[in-house]
Amino acid sequence: YQVYQEVLSSGYWGVGDLAIDSLGNVNIVLENSPVLIQYDTSGTFIKSYIYSGSLGTFRSVNTDTSGNVYTVGSNGNNIVITKISASTYNVIWSISVSTPGIFFTDSTVDIDSSGNVYVIGYGNSSDSYMIKLNSSGVIQWQKGYAPATAYDTVEDTCIDSSGNIYVLLEESSGSHIIKLLKFDNTGAKVAESTITNPTSIAYKQIEIYGSNLYLVNYGGASTVGVYLTLLDTSFNPIRNREIKFGYDYDTLGIAITPSYI
Repeated sequence: YQVYQEVLSSGYWGVGDLAIDSLGNVNIVLENSPVLIQYDTSGTFIKSYIYSGSLGTFRSVNTDTSGNVYTVGSNGNNIVITKISASTYNVIWSISVSTPGIFFTDSTVDIDSSGNVYVIGYGNSSDSYMIKLNSSGVIQWQKGYAPATAYDTVEDTCIDSSGNIYVLLEESSGSHIIKLLKFDNTGAKVAESTITNPTSIAYKQIEIYGSNLYLVNYGGASTVGVYLTLLDTSFNPIRNREIKFGYDYDTLGIAITPSYI
């Protein structure tokens, strides 16, 4: 309820992304907006900020092991990456990266165990992109990784304990063809696979736990279930599981509970 109060009062459409920090606080960015909101573990509103100017509009949010918040968004043809203090919500650093002719529409942000930051997305042009920064916001490398003419929508990304990066892509033709790419921490591609979807509904999220990858599709009509797909980190299938609710729905994410696994 408080979330939607903040959404309505800010004048933006809805929740764009969220991340839970090391204290259990929930950090939310509003869809295509410069609004960041934080709630505690009981759902009580803590604080919110509306950024303006060079920070642009947010598209994704994540946190590191210290609870610092990272956002990625766009400002014109630039991608803007920002690190925000866990305790004060003040900006620690913010960097704007420009690539001529690219407007960054889909972006994700991940942080590895050393505090390195990885921004991955697609830019409505001839190439998709991947950027690595260190914990101080200094770019370590920047490169394209796949032709955007085919598998061009970045659905989700995740990083394992060795710093390998997993990217879930969907083809733009509407056929829901999904590709899963794996890169090492230098940005070199080490594996690629087309993922067979048991339904015509696209996979939307990927998570990693231990040596397994977990994918979840978007959901659909009452006759089509949500599919949870389990793979190993070499993309070998382990199993699929369908869950039907008997009514129309949209599944927007997956959370992994170690005790259940």
